[in-house]
Amino acid sequence: NGSELLGKQAGSAGDLALAAQILRDPRWETMRVAFVKAGKIVHQTGWTTRKPGSVSFAIEGNYSYKRYDTAQRLRLVLLKHEMAKHKADGYYLLHNHPNGRAIPSNEDVLVSMNVARSMPGFLGHVVIDHGEYSVIDRNYKDTLYTLPKPATPAPAVAHDLLGMKIAR
Repeated sequence: NGSELLGKQAGSAGDLALAAQILRDPRWETMRVAFVKAGKIVHQTGWTTRKPGSVSFAIEGNYSYKRYDTAQRLRLVLLKHEMAKHKADGYYLLHNHPNGRAIPSNEDVLVSMNVARSMPGFLGHVVIDHGEYSVIDRNYKDTLYTLPKPATPAPAVAHDLLGMKIAR
C-alpha cells in the first residue's frame, strides 16, 4: 500500500528507487507520488488502472474519456492539496514497469513535463523495475541506473549446516 515508504530517506531519486523496490508489481503499472520534506518521505499516494503496459495520470471514471483534461486537472488539484497538507517541500513521481526494463516511454516524459509545469516542487520521475531504475530529471532527460545488490545478512542463529552442500 505504500505506507512502507513513510519516513524513508529520499534525498535523491536513487534513495527513492531503492526504498520503492518493495512496491514493484509484475502484473501492472502503478503510479505513485512521494511527497518529501527535508529529504524524507512524509506522504505518498498511488493509483493503478490494472493494465500491464500503462497507467493514466488522469482520475479514472465514466467522464475521464470524454473530459481527459478535466480529469487530469482534478488529479493535480488533489495532489497539490496533499502536498500542502503534509507540508512537503517537493515530490517525486514514481511508477513501475512490469515489462522487465525501467526505460521511460515518451508518454512518461510527457507526463513528467506536464506535471512539473503545473505543480511546483518536482524533484524527478523515477521508473523502477527489478535491478534497475531510470530517472527523468528536472530537464526531462532520462538516465538508466543499476540498483546496488542487496547485502546478504549474516544468519541470526549459527548452525552446523550453514555453508555446507546438502544435495548433489
